[in-house]
Amino acid sequence: MVFFEFSQIETKDLIDIYHYWPQLARLRLPRYEYTPRELSSGAILYAYTNENNSTYRRIGEDELYGVEDYNNPLEFSAKASAYHLYFNYLRKNRYREDKSPVEVLRERFPVVDECLI
Repeated sequence: MVFFEFSQIETKDLIDIYHYWPQLARLRLPRYEYTPRELSSGAILYAYTNENNSTYRRIGEDELYGVEDYNNPLEFSAKASAYHLYFNYLRKNRYREDKSPVEVLRERFPVVDECLI
């Protein structure tokens, strides 16, 4: 098996998140999030843009955009990066034997550089 051999890419229009929208408008934060996900480990990469999109997981809405406040684009980037580190390295997934995506990644793909996520 090859890392990212089985993956999916989701996109999310962040404009429909009640808590995030005023900050998006005021600070000109990214409107769309793209999340390629490696399915066997659950590891997610993130990219932001103001280009077109379609759908997203509810987790990011509930745990990041729906609760955080931002004062500027740099603070947005810092909080989003911190959340993504938390999601990939610390957040346990009960459907993956209570392991984080990185723990699963280390088991399934021991030669992959985890800095990719």
